[in-house]
Amino acid sequence: VPQEPRDLARAAWLDRQYQAAAQHYRAARWPAHAAIAFERAAEEARQLRRDDVAQQQLRAAQALWEEVTADPRLREDPYTAALVSFNLGRVHAALGADDVAHRCRVRATRLLEEAADVLEARGLRERAFDCFQVLLTLGAQTRSFENLAEGYLNCIRILREDHLRYYAFQYYEDFVKRSDEAREHHATATILHEAADYARALDMPFHAMLRVREAEAWRRAAENMLASGGAAELAENALLAAVSAFTTVGMHG
Repeated sequence: VPQEPRDLARAAWLDRQYQAAAQHYRAARWPAHAAIAFERAAEEARQLRRDDVAQQQLRAAQALWEEVTADPRLREDPYTAALVSFNLGRVHAALGADDVAHRCRVRATRLLEEAADVLEARGLRERAFDCFQVLLTLGAQTRSFENLAEGYLNCIRILREDHLRYYAFQYYEDFVKRSDEAREHHATATILHEAADYARALDMPFHAMLRVREAEAWRRAAENMLASGGAAELAENALLAAVSAFTTVGMHG
């Protein structure tokens, strides 16, 4: 297929010849595919400790993502524009341009929120779900708990509204795990409270276990608050919430 650069690019990709794949995709005028191939080539170069080559590949990827960013069609497609900005931010971060990377991430977040609102208003809930998935991924990669929480809570909301209960509980569990890792004990307790209420409303047999985990999370939140010099009243509120959760399942002792 010498006259079809996209096929040549796919063949080169399968042969792990990522730089050649990037060149073929660029010849085919598929700049986003070419940028991804250059990023993969940079990863390979880093593994071989060829840092100067990796930097060249990343700069090539950066130029291609900037080319895609300038595409006027993105003005009418905030979801795709957000993905492009997200990827451009990743490349800038890899090149050490943290300020530019931060601006790209902020723009991606704004566009994702805008796209999700538009898509949900049109009834395209699955596409809106995709937006929130990218938002939580952005939060995880940048360690922005605010974005992480917004992404998870909206994914859970859509899953609950679509009666996909088991998927909703999987997202609850994943969010609890990430909250614990971030030492956001108040958020952990709050999400476990919501999950326990949801499980009880559905008469799920594990709602009591979730309530006990909620109580323990409230207790950790109180201990952390006091250890960090937080207000005693806030710690008291957390302990009262723990008492309430334990009492709900009959653990009065």
